[in-house]
Amino acid sequence: MCTFGGCSQSYRTYSSRDDWQHHEDSVHRITAVWVCHDCNETLSSADSFQTHLRSTHQSLFPEKHLLAITKMCRTVRADEGPRQHCILCGANLTTKQDEYDHLATHLIDLALLVFPGADQPANDLDDSISEVFEQPRTIEGLEWFREFSNDDVIPFEYVRNLGHGAFAQVEARRCTIGPTAGTIYACKTFLIAQRNRGAMKQQIQAEVTILRRLQHVHIISIVGAYVQRRRIVLIQLPVFDFNLEQFLELVWDDEATLRGKWFGCLVSALAYLHAMRIRHKDVKPSNIGVKNGSVIMSDFSIATEFEEEGSDSTGRPDAYTGKYAPPEVLQYDVRSRSSDIFSLGCIFFEMLTAFGKEVTAFYKKDNSKLPAWYAKDTERLQETILHLKKLPVEIQPVAQICSSMVSLKRQARPSAQQVLDALMVYNLVGKCALSSSLVDFDAGDTASVHTVT
Repeated sequence: MCTFGGCSQSYRTYSSRDDWQHHEDSVHRITAVWVCHDCNETLSSADSFQTHLRSTHQSLFPEKHLLAITKMCRTVRADEGPRQHCILCGANLTTKQDEYDHLATHLIDLALLVFPGADQPANDLDDSISEVFEQPRTIEGLEWFREFSNDDVIPFEYVRNLGHGAFAQVEARRCTIGPTAGTIYACKTFLIAQRNRGAMKQQIQAEVTILRRLQHVHIISIVGAYVQRRRIVLIQLPVFDFNLEQFLELVWDDEATLRGKWFGCLVSALAYLHAMRIRHKDVKPSNIGVKNGSVIMSDFSIATEFEEEGSDSTGRPDAYTGKYAPPEVLQYDVRSRSSDIFSLGCIFFEMLTAFGKEVTAFYKKDNSKLPAWYAKDTERLQETILHLKKLPVEIQPVAQICSSMVSLKRQARPSAQQVLDALMVYNLVGKCALSSSLVDFDAGDTASVHTVT
C-alpha cells in the first residue's frame, strides 16, 4: 500500500514490491520544475521562471504570454533522496533504497499481523475462499484467476445492474465478508462457452495484466478476479453513477451540467495509457464512467499493449464500435495511437454540442437521425465543429483542438500529450489530471521496464 498520506490511490494494494515502489517513485517522489527551453536553465518555481523570462528573454516573450508559457514549461523530476526518518518507527534513513527496504519490512509485518487465520496450516489457507478477497495483496498476477467449484459460495450479493456489452454483463455487488464487507464493487462477468473456455480465459487474463499496471485517477482500478463454472468475473472500483452517454442525455434534458475540465481529464487518461505503451481501441461514451463529478475510462477488454517501435497494426480489427471508429479502422488500414485520438475527438464533439445545446446534422436528440459513423464524412464533421456557435467562451478553444483530432489522415492528428498541453494553455486541465498524468508521463520510459511478458 502507498505510504504517502492523501494519495488518491490509497485504497489500492500492490501484488509486487516493484509495482508499489514504481507507484511511489512516479506519483509522490517528484518535484515540479520549470525549464527554459531557450537557454536550458531550470527554475524551482513558477514565479522565478517568469522572473527569468522577463530579465533574460523579454524581447522573445511578451508579458501577456508569460502565464501560458509558464504552464507549458512545467515538468517534474524524480526526487533522489529519502525521507529523513521512517514514518512508522522514526529510524534514520540514508538513501532512498534503504528507505524502501525498511518500509517494505514494516508493510510485510503489517500484512502478516492482519492476515486472518495466520496461525492456520498452509493447506487451510489455500482452501479458504475468504482470504482471496480479504487479502488480494497475497495473490500474484494471474493467480487472481482462482477457480472455485460449483458448490463454493462467492461472497458478493447483487445490488443492481450496471449495463452490458457484446461480451460481458456488469453488476454492482456488495462484499459480504472480511474487512471489506459492505463495500460495493463493479463486477464484470464474462459468460463463455465450454469449448472456448481456455481461449476466453486467456483473453480476459490479458486484460487484467494490463489493468493492474495502471494507476491514474481517471482510469478504473481492478482489485480482483475469479472463475466459477462458465463465468469469469473481474472486480473493479469505483462503481459509476452513470456512463458518459447517459450523462450527456441528462445534460440535453437540463438535468445535469458538464464540466469544462473533463476534456483535460479524459485526454490525460489517454495520454497516460499511451505513455504506458497501451492503446484502448474502443474509446466511446459508454466506456467512460461518471463518478462523484469525475470521469473515468474503463472497459479495456480489447486494449492492446505495444512496443514503441511497432506501435502500428494492420489487418481486420478484433472489435470496435463503428460510430466512433476512425477511417483507418473501417478500412482495415494501419492503426496506431492516433486511432484512439480520433475516437476521443468524436466524444469531444458530442460534449461540445451538449455544452451549447446545439443541434447539428451529426448530433441530434432523435438518435434515429444520427449518421451511423463519424468517419464516413470527416470533412463535414470538422466543418461542423469549427462552426459551433453556442459554446461558452471558456470552451471555445476546444473546438479547434477537436477538429484536428478527427482529421481524416492519422498523421495530421495531434498526440494525446499535445492535446493535453494545448488544453493546459486554456486552463482546461484540472489538478486531478495534473497530479496523475504529468508525473506518469515522465515515468513513461521507466514504466516500460515493468511490462508483463
